[in-house]
Amino acid sequence: VSASAVAGFICSPQTAIAHLGEGREVSINAAAGGSPRYTSIEPAGEQAAAAQSAECDEPEVAATVIEGFPSRLTGRLLYLPADNLNTDGIYPGKYTYQDDITPEVMAKVVMENYDPAFATIVQSNDVVASGANFGTGSSREQAATALLASG
Repeated sequence: VSASAVAGFICSPQTAIAHLGEGREVSINAAAGGSPRYTSIEPAGEQAAAAQSAECDEPEVAATVIEGFPSRLTGRLLYLPADNLNTDGIYPGKYTYQDDITPEVMAKVVMENYDPAFATIVQSNDVVASGANFGTGSSREQAATALLASG
């Protein structure tokens, strides 16, 4: 669903990466000898500036946007090529019952079970997309809070 939303049409994450990667910097990070841990797509220079300043076209179907909610998001697409990346992968269970953890600490441990380097890779305004069933598992609110804290 997130890949389709980012691409602007219904598609798989792989199709979104191929479509969005045209004319943009695409980098793939893989653990030594392993499979890719993430793919990031940078907005192309002139295209990014145009996207930030362009007016949105009127939608074909009228929708009410909550006041204060942005009408457009601009940032890198950070694609995690994994299905079933659950809340344990997003926010490790060993931190769940530590009530004194600040958002800054949460940002440092986000995705620790998936890729310990993720916290150093993610940037403000990144859009995270993954394979099927992203965020499933327990209803751990810290998973969403940690992603929010990371940018």
